[in-house]
Amino acid sequence: MEGILAASSTTGFTVGVNRTLTYNANVTSNRGYLKPGNLENTTDLNMGNLLSVGEITVPLSSAHDSAMRVNMVTAQQKQSIPIKNTNRRLITNGSETALSHIIGDDFVFIAKEDGSVIEYDEKSQLMIIEYKSGLKETINLAPESVKNGGGGFYLINQLTTELKVGDKFKKNQILAKNDKYFKDTIDGSDVEYSMEHLTKLAIYAGDFTHEDSSLVTNKLCEDMSSEITMKKQKVLGKNANVDFIVKKGQTIKTGEPLIVFERGYDEQEVNAMLSKIADELEEEITRLSKNQLTSKYTGVVDDIKIYYTCELEELSPSLQKIIKSYNSEITTKEKLLKKYYDNTIDSNIILDPNKKVEPINGKVKGTNLVDSVLIEFYVTYQDKMNVGDKISYSTALKSIISRVVADDEAPYSDYRKDEPIDAIMSYISIQARMCSSIYLELYCNKVLIELKRQIAELWK
Repeated sequence: MEGILAASSTTGFTVGVNRTLTYNANVTSNRGYLKPGNLENTTDLNMGNLLSVGEITVPLSSAHDSAMRVNMVTAQQKQSIPIKNTNRRLITNGSETALSHIIGDDFVFIAKEDGSVIEYDEKSQLMIIEYKSGLKETINLAPESVKNGGGGFYLINQLTTELKVGDKFKKNQILAKNDKYFKDTIDGSDVEYSMEHLTKLAIYAGDFTHEDSSLVTNKLCEDMSSEITMKKQKVLGKNANVDFIVKKGQTIKTGEPLIVFERGYDEQEVNAMLSKIADELEEEITRLSKNQLTSKYTGVVDDIKIYYTCELEELSPSLQKIIKSYNSEITTKEKLLKKYYDNTIDSNIILDPNKKVEPINGKVKGTNLVDSVLIEFYVTYQDKMNVGDKISYSTALKSIISRVVADDEAPYSDYRKDEPIDAIMSYISIQARMCSSIYLELYCNKVLIELKRQIAELWK
């Protein structure tokens, strides 16, 4: 299977069953026909058909690290999430740029043909493009909450673009990208995958490196913080009276309410009375009779989704008002898409439902929802790295943070005393894991950075 399967394979019970294809595998057709390699002729073998995508995006690892660690690198790359401050790799093989052209339109939107932008609606954040052949496509520039696999949390995926109505573009040109994952290349002609953080690392042993642990600075914790989105949901009866609900884009603190409501009753008179009481009594008294769903995090309400399983007219006035406002946003997008497509499905944009949802076995999205309303809140907050968290140094050199020091107490080297060292790990960790590629990367990066500084000083 030379030139077809990469070295990475699971260490679990599925070893030999689940394998990883190389970046440019010798698969000759959509039916899965293979072109086996020739062990006697290695002239056609290269990095592209020997390494997987995960392996190729971590240069030096496959040639210098233990095979077990290379396998872990592949697993790590599959679970990448954005961090606050990312940098380009100094040592690359070109895979960072090539990656943007093979992952589909979810994170990078690439033009299929020459064409132009014919419409952009700022309210719905939808951009319509038309190719020379007459084919139209839609680029969704609105933030979308997406589940991070089995991680239990969500991420906000949003594409950005500099194009405007009337702008023309060429085939294979990148029209929009997620800035958290991709950066423009230095010459601006393409984009490259950028999920690394360049920092100053020292290899040294101390009490803070016991059992493969490591020391980091507060600055590094800030730079490597991640935007995590958590979902909270509430099911309300159709007669519930909603006194307050947060809005999309609103900042919220821990303990503050996402929604304040009174439980509904079947008797219309009782609900009318409660609604009247809510208007007439003082706020401090009214607060005691209300229910709240509060936020566990301090952050931003990035998204709100609403599903209801009864007719809109059956809902309480307060719920009707909220849902009508919510539905109007979806309707605006729907009208725009119908302007260019006979069927909105052809736009490849999946709109949230803006009408009554029919439950399956009494459930909607796994929640019991009969004659009720389901409201989902997506709150995004900064998850800062801290003691006890796991950090990975470039390759599969995983370590647990044992100590976080203030920036003014950060260690430094004699060579550059004004430049703090942001992380310290033990050389024993490198030897035990057999990840010698980190030495090459450290030395080469040091040469590149110091050479750049010396050239800059000479230029002055």
